[in-house]
Amino acid sequence: MTRPAVLPADAASAPNASGRGDIEGELAAARDAAQRAEERLRTALAALADGFVLYDAEDRLVLCNERYRELYRISADLMVPGARFEDIIREGVRRGQYPDAAGGEEQWIAARLAAHRSANSVIEQRLPGGACLRIAERRTPAGDIVGFRFDISELKQAQDRLNLTLALSPAGFVCFDAAGRVAFVNPAFERMSGEPAQALLGLAQEQFDQRLRELFEPTGEAAPGDADVTSRLFFARPPKLVLKRSVRAGSGLTVHCYVDVTRDYEVDRMKSEFLSTAAHELRTPMSSVLGFTHLLLTRDYGRAKQRELVATVNEQAQRLSDMLNELLDLARIEARGGKDFRFEVQPLGTIVEETLSALHVRDDPRQVQVRLQDRHLLVNADRAKLRQALTNVVSNAYKYSPPDAPIELEVASEAGRAVLRVSDRGIGMTAEQSGRCFERFWRADPSGRIPGTGLGLSIVKEILELHGGAVEVASASGQGTCVTLRLPLVGSPPALFAPFAASSHTS
Repeated sequence: MTRPAVLPADAASAPNASGRGDIEGELAAARDAAQRAEERLRTALAALADGFVLYDAEDRLVLCNERYRELYRISADLMVPGARFEDIIREGVRRGQYPDAAGGEEQWIAARLAAHRSANSVIEQRLPGGACLRIAERRTPAGDIVGFRFDISELKQAQDRLNLTLALSPAGFVCFDAAGRVAFVNPAFERMSGEPAQALLGLAQEQFDQRLRELFEPTGEAAPGDADVTSRLFFARPPKLVLKRSVRAGSGLTVHCYVDVTRDYEVDRMKSEFLSTAAHELRTPMSSVLGFTHLLLTRDYGRAKQRELVATVNEQAQRLSDMLNELLDLARIEARGGKDFRFEVQPLGTIVEETLSALHVRDDPRQVQVRLQDRHLLVNADRAKLRQALTNVVSNAYKYSPPDAPIELEVASEAGRAVLRVSDRGIGMTAEQSGRCFERFWRADPSGRIPGTGLGLSIVKEILELHGGAVEVASASGQGTCVTLRLPLVGSPPALFAPFAASSHTS
């Protein structure tokens, strides 16, 4: 039997040693490559401006970058490989790392764990000192959780400033998101529309437009949903508002801006009405002057007839002069806002006596019956302007009451205010007429038989309000009128000096 050949020990072992050496070399090279790759990864993560963290499938920390630790400075020492996410946040809550957890720690921890483990959400998280993070977490196919922490503190501060600005803005703002739904409504629009923000948030553009159509009157201008337009909306229910609406769209967002222009609209309307009425009122006496002077120039009349015509011309010219003077007075008072008033502390009784002694009504011998409770009531007033206001009121009482009817003037104090109450038993006014008595050129008797310009009470109202007071009218048709002027008394509490709007009352 042939024996197998026996190789020397060196020969038998040589191939095995060579193979092991190759494998060990490859392993060493692989380890070096892995180390270099890990180092490159760590270097790359360290260079990130945002926080990065990786948790394994068992929710243990694998690695995080230095920025992540900086963001969570209070609990940075807890962030070591192998640490459980729940343990890290529980200890962080105890240390005060998460301000929003205060007072409801367990609920906050439960909500944070649920969001973390779902790993498909983007949330915001506040940190001490006002910092704010946006957290984005995703799960890998291997079950790991990759998380990023973005510092949005400056963005949130800018957003807070914008929200504060919009909250304090007198203009109304409604913002629509990229999906065309209401995403933001500021308090000003809530006040303008009477619609709470919660009732509008989430509405589609079409639904919001329909809501507007229910609130505002149709104007024939641009439809509510039109973009890049400016239009006016008229509120259909009290209070009657006029809003200027601007719509701008861009970058997937649409913003509606609503500005209350009710006052401007009313001023324009009143200006147009004023010019129209003034032209008519001025034309009437001017036509009389021109007509009668034409007759005097073109025809021969006897001396008596000439005097009659000249008297008529003089009367109409006086009416025209009075109207222009009152118009100028009213314009001057409004333009200067009382800056040219000469306020002095003085007895109200003296002003009343001076006014009545200077008052002369042609062909009317009546005397005003005065009831002066306290002639030493002190007011801070412009003597000339207050006399003008009282003269206008008393003159109206003469003009609108019969020659045998008494005119009464009461001077008293009520609730820290001086009161001048002028009463007559004349033609009076209806409720509708009383509501218009402060309008310029408005007259209770439009027939023209009673002389006047229709500006007297408008001037009274302006003068009283610039004195911190008010004027009130109470009247009944066929029974008479009572006009009350109220002024702050010197030495009254400050709250009683606040002016309040003129009003009218009927009985």
